[in-house]
Parts: sequence; C-alpha cells; structure tokens
Amino acid sequence: MSNFLEAFLLVFVAEMGDKSQLLSLAFATKFKLSTVIIGIALGIGFNHGLAIIAASFISQYIDMDYIQILAAAIFIVFGLSNLRLEYDEEDDIKKSYFSHLGPVVTIASTFFVGELGDKTQILAMTMGAMAENKLMVFVATFSSMMVVSIIGIFVGRILKKKIPEVTMNIIASVLFLFFGMTSLWGVFETFDINRVFYLAILIGIVGSVYIIYQGNQKRKDEYFIAEITRNLDNCVGCTEKTCDCSTRENIERLTQGYLGGEVKFLGNMINYIEDTKKISPKKYYNLYLKIKEEKYDERIMLR
Repeated sequence: MSNFLEAFLLVFVAEMGDKSQLLSLAFATKFKLSTVIIGIALGIGFNHGLAIIAASFISQYIDMDYIQILAAAIFIVFGLSNLRLEYDEEDDIKKSYFSHLGPVVTIASTFFVGELGDKTQILAMTMGAMAENKLMVFVATFSSMMVVSIIGIFVGRILKKKIPEVTMNIIASVLFLFFGMTSLWGVFETFDINRVFYLAILIGIVGSVYIIYQGNQKRKDEYFIAEITRNLDNCVGCTEKTCDCSTRENIERLTQGYLGGEVKFLGNMINYIEDTKKISPKKYYNLYLKIKEEKYDERIMLR
C-alpha cells in the first residue's frame, strides 16, 4: 500500500498544471467527455504499461540496491528541475499530428507520444523496478494520471488560479527531494557509507537550490524587461490622444507581474511564494535605466 500511495502522490503533484491537464482540457472542448476519457485511459495505459514492462526487465538483471541509487538520483534531479521557472510565453497545446485518425485514437496517440520519456513515465519505470508488486505501481500511476486529467477537464482553469504554478512546483520539488533523500539514506545504510558524504550531498542540494533561485531571478529580469521594452516599441510614433489599446493592456499586465501586485489564494504565504516568479520593486529600477538608455521618454508622445 505504501508503494501505491508514494507512486500516486508523486505522479499527482508532478502532473498538476502540466501539459497532460492542458491536453485534457483542449480535447474536452472538441470531443465528447466519454470519448476523451477513453482516449486518455488508452494513451496513459499503454505508456505506463510500457514503463512497467521495462521496469520488470531491468529488475531481473540489475541488483535492487543499485536501482535504489538510480531512483534516489532521479527523484533529486526532478526535485531540483521543478524549481527552475520558465518565463517565455509559448502555446500551451501544440497541434496533434494524429488529427486525421478517429477521436479516440487521436487522443490516445497524442497522450502516448506526449508522455514518452516524460518524468511520469520515468517515475513509473523507476518505482516499478523498485517495487515487488509492479501491478500496484501501474494502478497507482495510471489512476493518478487519470485523476489529474479529469481535474484538467472539469476544473483545470479554476484550479490553476487557486493553486498557482510556482506553489505546485515547490510542493512537487519538496516531495521529490524528500523521497530522493530518503532513498539515498537507505543506500548509505545498505552499503555502509560514511554519513559525512550524505551531509555533503545535502549541502550540495542546498547550494543547487540557491543557484537555481539566482537563475530564476536573472531570467525573470531579462524576460520582463525585454517584454515591456518590446511593447514600448509599439508606442513609438503613435499619434493617438487616448491610450486605450492592447499595447497599453499588455504593459499594465507586465508591470503588475513585474512588481508582484497580484493577490493569491490562501493568503500571504502563497502570495510570498508566488512573488518568486515576479520581479521585486527594487529591480524595477533596471527597467527605468533601460528606458532612459533607449530614450523612450523622449520618443514616446506623452498622453
């Protein structure tokens, strides 16, 4: 039962807000609910079934102690990678290459290919290799993916507002790192390794978190400044006396994000966490210097 809960929980937090939810939501706007659910179940079933079969093969030829080392490393890597924030705005859903097939096959094929090599498939394979009851791991990862997908269909948009992206990333990262360090502790006990090395790895993880945080700070500066500057370019030479256009709305939205002025669900704690994806007011000065350097204040008509 512990294997079931661990697999279910890790897959659930890893996929909340991920492309699987977005795909579910997109397909639900085009096809009947029953068709979407059947297609998702087939795609995820084949994908995770393949992972469990591979796990069964691996566990026959590799010692379980070494598989535990691999699992610990994968959990830690996933935990750290989830902390890295992306700021570029891209299309949420890419066009399916299987659209010429029937609805069920289209959905199943898209999910199967979309999840190949994804973290949830790797998780299913890793945990399947470690568990004695591989069928239980399959049921756990499959049911977790289905729950996440159904949430995406019914309340994906609402939930995304209530449980923001950065908050979910941090929750997932904490769980991944916890299970990773727990597995690593088991490895140290199995091979009777000096605990000083465990402490060194822990310090290394803390240092990595700090480096990732600094990288997030740098990327958000570059992104917001570049986006606001690009929008300001649209204003150069504008002769309109009233400022009521999409460019103005974009600048207001970006500035609000830049300064971190949005109110988040669950109070100040999540508001503070979410501000890690926004630029603090003191860094707004960088944008001011950019505007002065490019002489936007002279080139844009005061309105």
